[in-house]
Order: sequence, then C-alpha cells, then structure tokens
Amino acid sequence: MSDTSYGIGEGPATRVSPSLPEGTAEAIRQRVGKREFSAFLTEAVKRELRGRLLDEYLADYEHRKGPISEQEQERARRVFDEVFAEGGSGPPQAEPRRHTRSWL
Repeated sequence: MSDTSYGIGEGPATRVSPSLPEGTAEAIRQRVGKREFSAFLTEAVKRELRGRLLDEYLADYEHRKGPISEQEQERARRVFDEVFAEGGSGPPQAEPRRHTRSWL
C-alpha cells in the first residue's frame, strides 16, 4: 500500500475483488455491460462514501450544537453535492462515528 493519501475518487485505479450476490452482479451487467461494470461500482461506492461522510459531519455538528432542522439537513446535502460535483474529492474525511442517520 502506498504512503500517498488520495481523496474519494482520486488516485490511480487499484484492483480489488468485491464479492456480490450473482443476481446483483447480473443486474449490473445487464444495465451497464461488462466493460462498464467497474465504473458502475466505483460511482456507487463514491455515492455511499459521500453519504456516510455527510452523516459523520452532521452527527458531529449535532453532538456539538444540537438538533439540525430538515431544512438545514437538505442544505447540507446540496452543499456536499456541489462540492463533490466541482471535481474535487470534497471535504476532508471526518473521523468515523458509530452514530448513523436513517434519513439519508
């Protein structure tokens, strides 16, 4: 493993071997084709990581400042989407937290 640190969606490709149920793998192949399989998984994982990162930031904010309204939650989602859409890796990674939100 390299000492270089990359943000979400950055760095050279590295080979991994995820295990998926056959039905899931086949559904992906049918929709995107065999050649786009890895790209599809990459985008899905990036979305999941962004969601979890947002969960971590919101949980930390709530822990320090109190409850966050639905409007503030929506605004935070839009800001995160905008930051990631600008082509960067987005905000720095937060420390992992045990608290997760079911509303994302």
